[in-house]
Amino acid sequence: MSTTVLECELGSSYSRGPEAEVWDKTIGELIRETAARGATRDALVSCHQGLRYSWKELLAEAERVAAGLFALGINPGDRIGVWSNNCAG
Repeated sequence: MSTTVLECELGSSYSRGPEAEVWDKTIGELIRETAARGATRDALVSCHQGLRYSWKELLAEAERVAAGLFALGINPGDRIGVWSNNCAG
């Protein structure tokens, strides 16, 4: 039997694929960087909702949501769950 990279050892609780560079950035940092490179380009388009966000608009919305979470007592480093059934908001 051949062995592949994706096979895991017995008793292992997960398997790993090929090694890849891991970014040491938050989602907020990535959105800010992308908005700085192309603020007016499309970031999110939801046809069924009639919504279109540029990177600048998506950044503003992300910062609004982050401020709301902070106001609720959620702090950097805390973990939250998000349930989204394929919609923009």
